[in-house]
Amino acid sequence: MLSIIFIESTRAYQMKTAYITFSCIIITVLLITAGCAKTLDDWINESLYAPKKILCRSWVKAEELHNPANVITNSFNTLQPCARDNAYKFDKDGYYEMNQGNSSCYATQPFLIENGRWDLLEHDTKLKLTLADGSVKRLYNVVQLDTNYIFIATYIDSSRGTKVEVKEKFYPQ
Repeated sequence: MLSIIFIESTRAYQMKTAYITFSCIIITVLLITAGCAKTLDDWINESLYAPKKILCRSWVKAEELHNPANVITNSFNTLQPCARDNAYKFDKDGYYEMNQGNSSCYATQPFLIENGRWDLLEHDTKLKLTLADGSVKRLYNVVQLDTNYIFIATYIDSSRGTKVEVKEKFYPQ
């Protein structure tokens, strides 16, 4: 009788030990997995490649800088608020438009300012805007396009005979 009790208590002890060991293994795996798991921001940064980032919203220019500063007049800072809220929108099919944004400068002004096609080139380092008539409006060098939704691009303006680097910073609307 004593040996039966001893055997049953040994089995109970073994099952309890196995249960505790199994639980410890599960907890350890969960802790290791949680410690190595990507955060939501990590996942977003990796999953939002440039075309998806540019599609997220309308983009409104917030800043324009010229280098050298004295060749071409930087009129952006002197624009009326109704012109400073003009927005670029990019769709998944490669169509873009520039529109009046939240406000027009006068009542009869059409909402759509320009439209055309957009392409990201050279491993998403260049943004090419082609007007609806087929002429290239601008070829931007993409300086920053990230999940903080800041879009910074530069282009060269040689309209006055001297190369001027124009840096434009856009924020989502």
